[in-house]
Amino acid sequence: MALTRTSGIASPEEAATAVFGPISRNVTDLKTWARLSPQKFVRSQTQIARWSPEAKGQSISAHEAFSAFGWPVLSQLADNTSAVTVQKGCDAATVLRTRREATGFTRQQVAAKANVPLADLDAAEAGARRSPIRVLTRIAQALALDGDRLGTVRGGGGDAELGVRFRDVQHGPGAMSAAVVLGLAEAAWVIATQSRLEEWLDQGRNSVPGRLGFVPVPTQGTYRPAWRDGMDLAHRARDLMRLGQGAPIRGLKALLEDRLAIPLVQVELPERFAGATIGNGSTRGIAVNMKGINENVWVRRMTMAHELGHLLWDPEEDLKRLRVDDNDVLEQGWDATADKVEARANAFAAEFLAPQSAVLQVYEQAGEGRDGVSAVMRTFGVSFTAAKWQIHNGRGGGDRNPQMRAVPGTVPSDDWKADEAAVTDYFVIKETPVARRGRFAELCVRAYKENLISDDTAASYLETDAQTFMDAEPSLTSLLTK
Repeated sequence: MALTRTSGIASPEEAATAVFGPISRNVTDLKTWARLSPQKFVRSQTQIARWSPEAKGQSISAHEAFSAFGWPVLSQLADNTSAVTVQKGCDAATVLRTRREATGFTRQQVAAKANVPLADLDAAEAGARRSPIRVLTRIAQALALDGDRLGTVRGGGGDAELGVRFRDVQHGPGAMSAAVVLGLAEAAWVIATQSRLEEWLDQGRNSVPGRLGFVPVPTQGTYRPAWRDGMDLAHRARDLMRLGQGAPIRGLKALLEDRLAIPLVQVELPERFAGATIGNGSTRGIAVNMKGINENVWVRRMTMAHELGHLLWDPEEDLKRLRVDDNDVLEQGWDATADKVEARANAFAAEFLAPQSAVLQVYEQAGEGRDGVSAVMRTFGVSFTAAKWQIHNGRGGGDRNPQMRAVPGTVPSDDWKADEAAVTDYFVIKETPVARRGRFAELCVRAYKENLISDDTAASYLETDAQTFMDAEPSLTSLLTK
């Protein structure tokens, strides 16, 4: 955005200097000026002002302020001590109340998830008095809203269609508990926020799959079995990522997060839930449960690969912005489900991690039988179910329930565990939820160190206070960059 003037100071340059401070480089656009500015601001429910030690509210960086409110609002600070941020029809009370009702969550459920007293949530929804901005942003995050834009855009930056899906998953056929759905709402918020931080730190990171050539492929309109399509898409994915067609994939988590820039949110939810593909606005990400059978890293890799198949290849109408999978679906044979989308994702996951041609070579070289099954599991890092069906189908199939066994005690080695390790147990801020550790926390630290977000914002994202974040920042930097 070029320099323009909306307040009383004579020139655009003088206005920008008054708001962001002097700049020593040859900067001609406001976005860059804000990014380089050391100036901090403080926001409340309805206003923004320059930061001071005495100011109450949440401190934010100049970059955050410009991204959230834009120059027309910030330019008013060239002449005034504060500026109004709330836009007509965007007041926090209406947005929060409408969103909660649309999702089907109760007041008590949201208050507990947001870790705020019920009285504070009621006050925020009533709007009879101003609420602390930290309370509002906590509630917004629990509802998968963009707390940074609460009050400035209609709907609080939330995906209305996703909100409806939360209600469907909680109250429709095959309903899941409120605890699971609230966990998915938090994952949706993490996905959107992580994608924004990725883009701020490295422009273009949000479009990596598209630039590699991944284009959604409808499951309808083909007479071929869905599992066959899934296998073909696995081969295409390996080609597009230049992984070869037979080599084991070590570090699937790193492949998703570092290579593809796909948010991978690790959650701790009831054991029935395996994983989900979540579309929040224009961003897509994956949530994978760390509990239940997913505690086995080989099973967890299959869950991640299954959700990756959804994310890379399913059109929006198939995802419906929230595709939730339980363990029963992922443990079925590739042709045992009538749901073509799930059958395709199951076949994709198995073939992506353990291509049949390579699997048969390993199986036969190990002497077949139990030794062969175990060799396949150890070589490709896949579950027994995946190894069994890849061997069976690779040899022509026929029996829908092949009688195969692995050598007793075939479990992931420490190397496999390390390849997919999550930074959870050793995370130094104990109050930070598991869903916000790992890559998300790393991006928070990096964005803070590059002055893109304030210490207060980083603390809010990690569900702690600014002093605790600052005390932990050196340890976080060391842990997250190893």
